[in-house]
This record gives sequence, structure tokens and C-alpha cells, in this order.
Amino acid sequence: MKARRFLETDRAYVVRTPASQSAWLGVGLLLLAALACGAVERTESTLPPVSAPPSASAAPTDAKIPASAGGTATPGSGDGSPQGPAISLLGSATFVGQAQAALELLASCAPEAVQTVDRHMNAIQESERSGMLVDTGIFLASSTTAFAPGYPPAAQVYWFAGAIVHDAQHSEQKAQGVIVDWSALSLPEREVIEADARGVQIEVLEDCLGALSAPDQASARYMLAYLQDMQAGVIPCDYCAVEWENRDW
Repeated sequence: MKARRFLETDRAYVVRTPASQSAWLGVGLLLLAALACGAVERTESTLPPVSAPPSASAAPTDAKIPASAGGTATPGSGDGSPQGPAISLLGSATFVGQAQAALELLASCAPEAVQTVDRHMNAIQESERSGMLVDTGIFLASSTTAFAPGYPPAAQVYWFAGAIVHDAQHSEQKAQGVIVDWSALSLPEREVIEADARGVQIEVLEDCLGALSAPDQASARYMLAYLQDMQAGVIPCDYCAVEWENRDW
């Protein structure tokens, strides 16, 4: 297995290349239920799901740019010695490139959030469903999470970055003694831990909005407004009622 390193500010990542939920109706159109949240302990308990991105069909006109297969440009490499904890990126070359770009975005605009990710995430792995394996520190991410359907490449990276932070917060919750076993929590209890993780996600996405070009910000603002509306209770957390095995994102 080949590995390569790159440096973004003072964060180092190891990249390895080895061998998508409930829909909600808004603005008269179908919106996918929430993608950035999942955390799952497969052996004993399950953590909350990643929220799915809102449907691009209801987004502003300039947000309806079909997503390419690649999703983002290949990140550059640092020229210094890698420092800080390493995160393994596991999956196809396309997925690894997307995860790498999301981490680079976080390193450039939300360094404090990167510290939380570094503490709780050992790897980001391509998977059929999104969720956080809190015991092993592995964030499973589906193609829907990594490549928000219908959005331009930069907005896809933006959403993925928020999802990474969201799920790292669930591990932080567990570290602080909060019960995060998704299957053992009532709907109100799930909504509480989701609101906490979503709040951190929103903060980071607000901080990173300026890192996008003006055209891409229209799409990003739409994604951000979706999360803000859910946080404010304007729209429900529909995905909060969905079990891990029933996720399609």
C-alpha cells in the first residue's frame, strides 16, 4: 500500500489508497435529510447519522451545476516536514482526493476544528453509509456525504468538510461522558446530541464560507441555511428518527 504525505499549515495527513435519508419536503421540493452526522459503533452501539445535504434542485440557479466525478482539484503538497497527527484516507483515488481537499479546507479556515478532528479521527474511509466508528476513530463516509449530489465541486468539498467536523464532535461528546449510542437514545435525546454537533458544524461552515469563490458561495450559503433552519427548528431533524441500518446516505 502506497502512502504519501502533504502539509497544510501545521497539520499533516497520511493518504493511503488501498484497494447514501429520509427526505423532507421544503419549498415545495424534496430535500434529503441530514449528511454530516453519523457516528456508529458497529459492535455494541450506534452513534448518530451524518446529515444529508439539501437537494440541489431547490438551490439557487447557479448552484445547479452538475457535479463532476472528481469533485475537486488535487490538493498541493507541503514542502516542509509533516507535523501533527496523521489521518489515513482510505478508498478510491477520487474519494481520497475529496477527503484530502476537505481537510485542506478545514486547515485553512478552521484550525481549531482541525484539532478536534485530529484528536478523534484516525481515518476517513469510503463506505456505503456514513457514520463514525467512535471506538476506532474511523469516519465512514458515503459518496453522498463526500460528493453532495448536484452541487459544484467546491460546494461538495465544503459540505464534506462540515460533515467531518460534525462527526468528530460526536466522538468528543462520548469522550466527555455523553451517551451517544444511537440505538439506545430516545428521539428527543438524539435531537440534543445532534443539535450540539450541528452547532459546531455550522460555526465551522460560517468561518469557511469566505474561502470559496463568489460563484460557489451561492451554493454554500444554501447548504448553510439548510443547517441553520434545522438548528432553529424551522425544519425538523427528520433523519434523527432513522436507524443506522436504514440509512441511504
